[in-house]
Amino acid sequence: MTVSASLKPSTGNLELAAFGLGASRAIMFRRIHAASRLAGVAAAAVFAFIASFDDVVLALFLTNGPVPYSAEAHVRRSGP
Repeated sequence: MTVSASLKPSTGNLELAAFGLGASRAIMFRRIHAASRLAGVAAAAVFAFIASFDDVVLALFLTNGPVPYSAEAHVRRSGP
């Protein structure tokens, strides 16, 4: 969702303004298109990174890795 919103075509006003100020196609692409798309891609990367922490606890549990502190304390209290 985040990336698709940033990749949505613009009206072209910024491109026309860049050409009117003497920018070449390469400079226009780098400073307008790439810069506007980079914000959406960076935001999506941050969201994906945060969402991936949801799977860390499950992965550690399934691989017999370190048990989270709260679960470890509960196991020790309810033992025989």
